[in-house]
Amino acid sequence: MPGRAPQVHAVGRCRPARDGVSGDFADMFRIAGGGWGAVVGDVRGKGADAAALATVACRSVRAAGRVTAPRDVLRTLNAAMLSEEVNREQFLTAVYVELRPTAGGAHAAVYSAGHPPVVLVRADGTVRQLGAGGIALGVTVDPRLDERRVLLYHGDTMLLYTDGVTEARRDGECFGETRLHRLLARIGRWELAGVAELVERAALQFGRPDECDDITVLVLRVE
Repeated sequence: MPGRAPQVHAVGRCRPARDGVSGDFADMFRIAGGGWGAVVGDVRGKGADAAALATVACRSVRAAGRVTAPRDVLRTLNAAMLSEEVNREQFLTAVYVELRPTAGGAHAAVYSAGHPPVVLVRADGTVRQLGAGGIALGVTVDPRLDERRVLLYHGDTMLLYTDGVTEARRDGECFGETRLHRLLARIGRWELAGVAELVERAALQFGRPDECDDITVLVLRVE
């Protein structure tokens, strides 16, 4: 009797900075062939203009992800940002992940445009980074993207997040990637909602409330 096809589950959280308007965005959606697309992005700047661009960017990625090769999804968003319809002074960082089911889990393709690296937590607690590079979107016609590929197995977890997590500050010191990795190494088989809340709470408790940036996390797991 054939085994159950792998599934990818997701939980996201977004906490705006103190002005109550977020320039972060996150989304996950089904794509052709039974796969999934996931994105997290961060518009530079604050207020209504940043929030408006975040909404446009999220819609653009979802539309492109359903019809475009994964390596071209963020390039499609970049082209839209450079059009006359968008404020040329705005730019954003983003990470896009395409997940395709395999017999034992999922194949992940990760594309980063100047965004904090995705964190992969294996089922045994091993933590590693996926990608850290590329340049922000909305800056140049042909943006350089960082591309990584990895196989995921049952129980593996991926964290996509914005720099409001790692750049939470206290007395000039950032929460940082090392603290984040140590935190994630302990999650075991926590429910995804608990993992998302844990990351957000840790950053908020570390940083000063008056210096808080937008915080967005998206947690994915192969089951």
